[in-house]
Amino acid sequence: MAGIGLGLAVVNGMVEEAYAEIHPMIERVIQNDGFYEWYGKGGVPSGSGNFKGSAGVLSKAIELLRDWAEKNKS
Repeated sequence: MAGIGLGLAVVNGMVEEAYAEIHPMIERVIQNDGFYEWYGKGGVPSGSGNFKGSAGVLSKAIELLRDWAEKNKS
């Protein structure tokens, strides 16, 4: 499930699946202190360290998850 798919998953009520998919992506960004275009063998970050496409898609998915959480507080 790619970034755009994460947003669709949240919108379609597949929140647990979306969270399970997004968590490793967020961890990788934190671990590598940035967004990269791709990851090579062994998870080595490659390409631009300021890749805006990844940041935008991930940000939108996080925003959708936060909105869902706010609307579904117990």
